[in-house]
Amino acid sequence: ILHKTISEAGIHHKEDHKLIGVVEGTPLYGANDIAELQEAFPGVDIIIKTWFANHQGPGKVVTQGFADAASARALLATASKAYL
Repeated sequence: ILHKTISEAGIHHKEDHKLIGVVEGTPLYGANDIAELQEAFPGVDIIIKTWFANHQGPGKVVTQGFADAASARALLATASKAYL
């Protein structure tokens, strides 16, 4: 699951997207996108958005919502190539 955010860095902003993974064998395991997670755990999207919007301090991050599974896989592949 991919959550898209923009972090504030002075007057400049940068993409700071987050991949959300779940541990096998947990109740959350098996959710392939935010819709499936929301169906199994109503309100979880609000909890995740609230955390990402505030984890660097109020007003420091702008959330842009969730992207689909294909976007998450593409981001992971791009990041893996950059670091491997």
